[in-house]
Amino acid sequence: MIVVDASAMVEALVGRGVSDALLDALSDEIHAPCLLDVEVLSVLGGLLLGGRIDSAAAEEARHDYFAFSLTRHEIGPLADRIWQLRHQYTSYDASSLALGLHQARLLGP
Repeated sequence: MIVVDASAMVEALVGRGVSDALLDALSDEIHAPCLLDVEVLSVLGGLLLGGRIDSAAAEEARHDYFAFSLTRHEIGPLADRIWQLRHQYTSYDASSLALGLHQARLLGP
């Protein structure tokens, strides 16, 4: 399972020279905490306000993001793990990490 965070998603949407590895990863089945929607909108808005992208690029990225196939996961089942990670990560970062840890499957014989 691949869990995407806002920085990777926004990089894929508006970045210059996006790595092939990122684009390949995003072509698989992607999962994210449901708060990713708000995070992506926030980052796009910040890039627009800061003059790093223009309004056409922001609109295109916004539409592309919501057209993207993505499995969104509720935060409730992850809340305890997010809280445990609070000393090392922001709640935003911990939500992606907690989702990956929650859904991880060990490979073995």
